[in-house]
Amino acid sequence: MLDKVALTIRPATGDQHPDLSDIIAAAFETYRGAIPDRALFKYIANSTNLGQHKGRGDIMVLESAGRIIGSVTYYPKAGDEGLGLPGAGIRTLVVHPAARGCGFGRSLVEHCVERARRQGAATLGLHTADFMKHAVALYRTIGFQRCPQYDLRASDILGIDLAGRDIQVTAYQLKL
Repeated sequence: MLDKVALTIRPATGDQHPDLSDIIAAAFETYRGAIPDRALFKYIANSTNLGQHKGRGDIMVLESAGRIIGSVTYYPKAGDEGLGLPGAGIRTLVVHPAARGCGFGRSLVEHCVERARRQGAATLGLHTADFMKHAVALYRTIGFQRCPQYDLRASDILGIDLAGRDIQVTAYQLKL
């Protein structure tokens, strides 16, 4: 069991990008079978391209016992992530599969909620998908509400044809 008392959430450093990419890939690999492989591979490739956030979003890492076990990207302006949400935003919340169920994802989201409040954002938004059942449940327990007017299609985000197996990417917001 990892020590939740000794958690540190801080900005990622460039030399940690390979480790973060591995954690992101491992976290999303757990969705194999829930979505078409083509979408999964593209989503992992997009999500592990950590340089895409430079100057727009901050990759935050969660460490426990000196090990990085999760991350989230925080956008002071959600519009900078290119997915249409107003206010602040988060994206790519991940916890290594071996560390799930300990509240680490909640810690990362709550960190972003507090940061958005300190920065005076009116809302904190995100996109997820129904097959990410644990994430959806987490967001709802924190108080995020569905905002279907900001929903998207995975084929549009990923730039691929999913041959009739498209995935709805659902939007949520938390009023701050």
